[in-house]
Amino acid sequence: IINCLKVLSRRHGMTIIASIHQPNNDILHTFDTVYVLAKRGVCLYSGVSHRLRQHLNDNGIECNENQIPIEVLLTIASKDKSNTNIVNNKHENDVNCNPIIQTNLRPVFGSLSISKRFSFVDMYYLLSRSLTHTFRCQWVSLLLQFICFQMLAIVMKYCFTPDIILPDGCVELEFGAECYQTEADILNEKLIKLNIKYNTCLLLSVAFVVLIVMSVTFGSDFRVFRSQQQNGWYSTGTYLWCRTIVDLIPVLMALPLFCWLTNLYNTYTFYVFTFALNLLVIMCTQSVSQLSALLFINEPKVALIFAILVQVVTVFLGNSLIPVKELHYTLQALSHLSYSRLSFECFVIMIYGLGRCQAPQISTVLYGMEIDDDIFWPNMVHLV
Repeated sequence: IINCLKVLSRRHGMTIIASIHQPNNDILHTFDTVYVLAKRGVCLYSGVSHRLRQHLNDNGIECNENQIPIEVLLTIASKDKSNTNIVNNKHENDVNCNPIIQTNLRPVFGSLSISKRFSFVDMYYLLSRSLTHTFRCQWVSLLLQFICFQMLAIVMKYCFTPDIILPDGCVELEFGAECYQTEADILNEKLIKLNIKYNTCLLLSVAFVVLIVMSVTFGSDFRVFRSQQQNGWYSTGTYLWCRTIVDLIPVLMALPLFCWLTNLYNTYTFYVFTFALNLLVIMCTQSVSQLSALLFINEPKVALIFAILVQVVTVFLGNSLIPVKELHYTLQALSHLSYSRLSFECFVIMIYGLGRCQAPQISTVLYGMEIDDDIFWPNMVHLV
């Protein structure tokens, strides 16, 4: 069996990890790398098999030509520290086992203080591994997310009439005794409100799907990270960057078509802006999902509920449902942390601001929401 595994490893370039309890000397030398564990998860040796005898001698354990190194090491490995024969870390033949245990002491479970700096090499390998796993094992999930995003786009497009983009929201400033509103003005005001609702849904629909998926899956995957990071394989930053990129792959695959389907203005500028703003909101939502999953790492349902509550609060402070100026001053200050508000105001300015109304006209939408054209780029910077 071991020879068969050896052939498979060489022929297909596979890494094979095999657990074997009592290998003889011939089988031992078949392995490229040997990792010997003692009781309580203590590593006694990690390396190539032909250096095992020298390793024993370097740690004060004599292994003559008549002894087989692996048998000597397995005799030590099978001992328990509670065993009376090695109370003082002594072998049966009064050989001091303390050096070999101290040299290779690496518990498999528990907390280790291994820290590793961010490395682009580690990121390359981890990203390659994650992408391979995603496309090989999770392609069904990717396909379902893609279909879900496009179904949302189709439903939104056919639930709202294209006429909502026609009113510009501009009125001329007039000072006089007469004050009246025509039927056309009432219709335009209704269309403007529908356009604002449409673009609010455009910003939040994809982000909400991402919120549900990531808040449920991130916690379970993070448990795998903790064990690998403790082994010193890669840094926390390497993992988070790779995980963020991999989680954005379904979004980057589906978002271009989603924005094209929902682009009622049919302009390249509006398409690029919609794509960029949606991507920023999704990345903010991704951070909320990750933090929620970490807070409730063993309770994915609680993590999902908490993430949804945070999303609801950001929408409540987003200036789309309730004007922020009408809220308490503490909530007004808190609303500056709401990515829903930042993105919504940028959307409104993009549609009804940025010089769309020429003097002496003013934008009724921006005036009614107390939004100034000057906050467009600061909001974009805050989102980034």
